[in-house]
Amino acid sequence: LHTCPWGGQLSRQQQHLLETPPSSCHHMHPISYILGIAVDQNLEKGTVHLCMELAITKLCKHILTDEELARAVLVDSPISTTPLQSRSDIESESSPNFDYLSAVGSILHVANCVRPDVSFAVGYLARFAANPGPQHVKAAKRVLLYLFNTRTLGITYYRESRQEKIAQSYLKVQNTPWMMALI
Repeated sequence: LHTCPWGGQLSRQQQHLLETPPSSCHHMHPISYILGIAVDQNLEKGTVHLCMELAITKLCKHILTDEELARAVLVDSPISTTPLQSRSDIESESSPNFDYLSAVGSILHVANCVRPDVSFAVGYLARFAANPGPQHVKAAKRVLLYLFNTRTLGITYYRESRQEKIAQSYLKVQNTPWMMALI
């Protein structure tokens, strides 16, 4: 019987896991979903694709109206090239129906997990978290609309090193008009 570091005893299932060698786990199926991330493994190609389509859809449908979601097809970049001003420089009107911190935090989670393409935008929005105004809410909604429009995108990991493909992908993103305006 094994004991836990904090003095309790392990359950039978926990004991079984400790005693079962990893080689005997051949009967287990590949993982398909974890922490809101869909996992698609292709063992033959040696790839693992991660996507948060369901989580992004739920997030956007919770925060945005149906009219706003209908306009998502028009959004092709996560952030506008127009710089945002701090709240002290603009009108003092607030948006009581929009939880700015929650939206930015949710976008940050998506960016950290599978969507690095919105990392700059969410980092930029986070700068205004202490005192967001209407233009910041509009910018956050734009990122959500972009995510909704591109919700099927994700990130793919390869077994073999594919540095050349990664470099080509980076150059494609870097040369987009909205990225060039931000550099």
